[in-house]
Amino acid sequence: MKKEVIELGLIKGRHSLPVTKYILEESEVTTFTKDKLYPIIKSGLEKCDIIHYDYYGYDCYSCWCSQGKEYGQPPAIKLYITGLTIVTLTTLDILNHWGYEVEIIGYDPNEQKYYSQGIFNNIYNCNF
Repeated sequence: MKKEVIELGLIKGRHSLPVTKYILEESEVTTFTKDKLYPIIKSGLEKCDIIHYDYYGYDCYSCWCSQGKEYGQPPAIKLYITGLTIVTLTTLDILNHWGYEVEIIGYDPNEQKYYSQGIFNNIYNCNF
């Protein structure tokens, strides 16, 4: 079974990105510390219908749950970034804590194309 992938842009208005959903508007980025960015990014993710999954595992049973419902595994996120490191790191931290596998997509101006910068997993993210 192929895993669902959700494509998100990090900040709308900073650069043109090949996505329709964005976590933040450029005007929302008014602070540059993790503690102050956390609630702003969390709210932006929730507006994109990104939900918090919790992992439960014991003996031979494991599952992902959200709001009392059980799921096989959260979808993956393909995150198009825009160059603000602390915003990217804070977003990645939240998504990993919420159970998501995140592929970071950057832009190579020399080649003029997007490319994967790697997949970052929550430690519990595995195939069932």
